[in-house]
Amino acid sequence: SSGGYIHKFNPITNSVTSFSEADAMGYAPTGIKISSDVLHVTDYTRDQVVEIKKADMTYQTTYGTSASIGELQDEIAYHFYGPWRIVGLLTGTFIIADHYTDVSYDYARLVSFDALDAPSSWTMYGSFGSGENQFNFKFTE
Repeated sequence: SSGGYIHKFNPITNSVTSFSEADAMGYAPTGIKISSDVLHVTDYTRDQVVEIKKADMTYQTTYGTSASIGELQDEIAYHFYGPWRIVGLLTGTFIIADHYTDVSYDYARLVSFDALDAPSSWTMYGSFGSGENQFNFKFTE
């Protein structure tokens, strides 16, 4: 990704297909999970996960919404405050590093769910800090 765009290069045709924030992304695509037919992209700016059809790089849908300060301690499905990285396990489970920090608030947790369209499977792990079951993520762009 670059400047809010995700680029797909086809070495056979020597062509590039791009997906931009105008197609639903914010300005900070920070993590990509690639599966057989779709891409799942964490969008830090808009606090969501965007699903893109891999074949032609077209927008499919988004999951998530911004959490208000204080909501992060609740397990409200699809409320993010900074989805930064995404991992997909072979079991189909998604894990997202959800992190936000400013001068007044620090939040860090892992969020796990079995499918993006299954809010009942939402599980939150940990909180911000340096102790047991706490995270202080260090990300680079």
